[in-house]
Amino acid sequence: MEEPRKRIAAEMSGLAIHYEFGEGHPLLGRRMPDLDLVTSDGSVRVFTLLQDARPVLLNLGAPGSVDICARGNRRL
Repeated sequence: MEEPRKRIAAEMSGLAIHYEFGEGHPLLGRRMPDLDLVTSDGSVRVFTLLQDARPVLLNLGAPGSVDICARGNRRL
């Protein structure tokens, strides 16, 4: 009964939520696990970045592969 137990636990905790964003990494559109991230300023937990309830963009690809320049009235 291992599989049904895992499925019910995922449904109850919200871990089963999956948004369709097309093809890509298996975690695309899923809840972000609380991982240790290595940044230019040192190691930081994902939870620490999300504490302020502000949007967070994580570029886990090549540095500079995401254009983050300001657009219109959006704040960075």
